[in-house]
Order: sequence, then C-alpha cells, then structure tokens
Amino acid sequence: MIDQDGIERPDDLNAHGRKLTEGTRKIKFDEKYNYCPRNIFFRIWMLVFKCVAGVIFCPIFYIMYRVKVYGRENYRKLRKKPFVVTSNHVHVFDIFGVGAAVMPFRRMYTSVLQTSIKRPLLGFLMRSVGCIPIPNTSVEGMQKYEADLAYILEKRKNPIMYAPEGSLWPNYRGIRPFKKGAFALAVKDNVPILPVAVVFKRKQKRNKKYKYYLNYIVGEPIYQDEKIEEKTVRIDDMRNRTFKWYEDTLDKWYENKSCGF
Repeated sequence: MIDQDGIERPDDLNAHGRKLTEGTRKIKFDEKYNYCPRNIFFRIWMLVFKCVAGVIFCPIFYIMYRVKVYGRENYRKLRKKPFVVTSNHVHVFDIFGVGAAVMPFRRMYTSVLQTSIKRPLLGFLMRSVGCIPIPNTSVEGMQKYEADLAYILEKRKNPIMYAPEGSLWPNYRGIRPFKKGAFALAVKDNVPILPVAVVFKRKQKRNKKYKYYLNYIVGEPIYQDEKIEEKTVRIDDMRNRTFKWYEDTLDKWYENKSCGF
C-alpha cells in the first residue's frame, strides 16, 4: 500500500517494513541463557559503555535530529519505580532514543527480536545497552525470559521497554496493531505502562527530499484496572487504553501543520 506521504508500505500492518537479516552468531536462547545479564564483568562493561555512549552519542543524536521531549514530568512520577515503557517503532534509533532523551541517567532494558542479537557486532552492542532477545524457538527459553523480566522489575526496579507494534516502519505517521507482550508483563508484575510517542517534524531539503526531526511525547502512566477480575480481559483493556492514547496523540500532533506535513 501507499501511505499518506507517498511511501510504499506492506499491505499487512503486522509485516516488517524492512527485510530482516538473520545473524550468524550461534546462540541458543533457551533456559540456560541469561536474558538479564548477571555476569559482574559484563555489567561493569554495560555501565562503562552507557557512560561513553552518553558522552559521545547523545550530543550527536540531539543535534542531528533536533530532539525535543514533551511531558517528561510524567516520567518523573515513576522515578525509582519499575514500569513498562511502550513506543511506536518508526525510526531506527527510536528505541535507543527513548532512553537517551527521556531517562538518560537510568538503566532501561529493551525487549527486541532475537535475530538482532544474533548479528556479530551489532548484537553485542545491543546487549551492551540492555537489549533482551525474545526467544521464539524454545518454551523453556520463554519461561526463563519471563522470569528474568520479572527479576528486572521486582529486584532491580528497572524499566523495560517494548515496541508493541513488533516491527519497524520508518517515518510512519500512523499507529499499527499492538501485540500483547508488554501489557501481559505489566499486568503480571502489577506495574504501570509509560507510553512514549515518537513523532516527527520534517523539513524539505533543496533536493526535494525530506529531513525528519525526532520528538518524544511522554504520556501519563497507565495502570491496570483492578476492578476487572479476568486477567486476559485486564490485559486487553490496558492494551486498548494505551493504543487509544497513541491514536489521539498522533492525530493531535500531525493535525498541527507546523510539523511540516
């Protein structure tokens, strides 16, 4: 299909906007894999890498994409508390950008496709910034994955981020169907959802192509409805309310023509 900006997209809203490349690293994402890094030396490396990336990457990122954050006070309501972050997946740096722009001084873990972690250098760097692979070939691996996420939330009190659309569609202005993973985790561990919308401002260059600038809108924390007894219904309710927030937020942002669309 062709979207409102003339960009060709897959007909299936759940399809990947870019071709996935299977990595070559031989890793088994099973019950023996530490989805939450526990090795003290690797954790020290993660801290060092985060500091170095913060000094080098963040200023370049801010300048290159003219980053602005709106609603940061909503994040401050959850400071020092565990929660699940959600974001629409519309830019190659949006997942890393949420951490760098919204909560630069806090360790945030991010749930990603296991194919990304299998890439030789990129996979190691992604693990270094807290990316956690979602196992899709092992039941025991999924059980260990869920246990490690609970450990991160309950023991380490760190936030965990999901892109519930599940795939990257660069520069897409709409919102696509959400998968349940983020909301199932939030309900299971009784933590709120912090929604963050990635939105663009664009400027036409001399060659008639567009330059896109990144903005992050942080919403009010969304809590599960304790009055709903059935767990699956509670998950769906949380997902639907989060999805509605994204619909309203994106519509409001792109209705303002000063954003360049």
